[in-house]
Amino acid sequence: MKIIRASGQVFAHVLVLASVASAATLKPGDVLVSTSSEGGRIYRIDPATGHRTTFASVSIQGIQGIDISPAGEVYFVTSATAFTLDSAGGVHVVADGFIHARDIAASADGGLFVADEWDPEHGPNYVRVNSIDVATGTWDSLTTYNGHVAGIGISPEGDVIVGSTNGEIHRVNAVTGARERIAVPHPNLNGLDVAPSGNIYAARDGRAWQIDPATGAVTTICDQGDFGLADIAAGENDSVYCVQTRYGRMRRWDEPTGTWPLVASGLGYQNHLAVFAPESAPYIIPEPLSIFSGLIGLGMVAAYLQRRRRPLSQRRG
Repeated sequence: MKIIRASGQVFAHVLVLASVASAATLKPGDVLVSTSSEGGRIYRIDPATGHRTTFASVSIQGIQGIDISPAGEVYFVTSATAFTLDSAGGVHVVADGFIHARDIAASADGGLFVADEWDPEHGPNYVRVNSIDVATGTWDSLTTYNGHVAGIGISPEGDVIVGSTNGEIHRVNAVTGARERIAVPHPNLNGLDVAPSGNIYAARDGRAWQIDPATGAVTTICDQGDFGLADIAAGENDSVYCVQTRYGRMRRWDEPTGTWPLVASGLGYQNHLAVFAPESAPYIIPEPLSIFSGLIGLGMVAAYLQRRRRPLSQRRG
């Protein structure tokens, strides 16, 4: 199987192992878990049943991050290269030339972002957020600052949310690169994601937090000592999942009990995960559309969005 650059130039030849699923098999809420063991395999997990299938065996070691766009496009990144999977299981290079890439995130408008830990001017140990032109494979740096990458995600407004291992979480404007600090939930983080509601989730070993993007308020959702959390991902209705990289297990956060029941195991090690959360209209008003039904529909949509963006502390009870 050929790996092809975005421009169409052949980049390399690799063996893609037998079991490769079409992207069309992804259902809303499905979770993809990448592993650097077992030949760089990507598993698809049905969180309702825990059923595990091999989504793709890409024969690429050192996967540092994985994401699924709202349109269902699957992206993953190694230290140097960002890839995508097509519906037939083909592996394509989207962009390369990174030095220490640590995570990747795709936005609803087709944007793609990679967080690197190397800057040409300052050298290593600098967070660099890069914006990729998927059509050409070119990329530009949005912002650079001292630190190490814990993870990145995309807010509903299209901003890039970046977590650093020093505990800081920043919001980066995807166009201007303007950056502001949102919160510092812990002095050291190793995983971050953003739910479609806008709530931010971050993790470190046995602890995990929900962060309100508007106020920076932090709510602890897990405090279980040396739990081995390696990455965290969030989907619709603030469904939250984590992987325990030392054990190859995926767990789901149960909000009422505050526990993390086991969903799937046998996932290898050095895992990263992403949840498929496609865009969908919350309400559909049948035609003909009168002015009154239009106003009612707008009110319903506003109420729905307000509900989705309420922090955990306001949704309980």
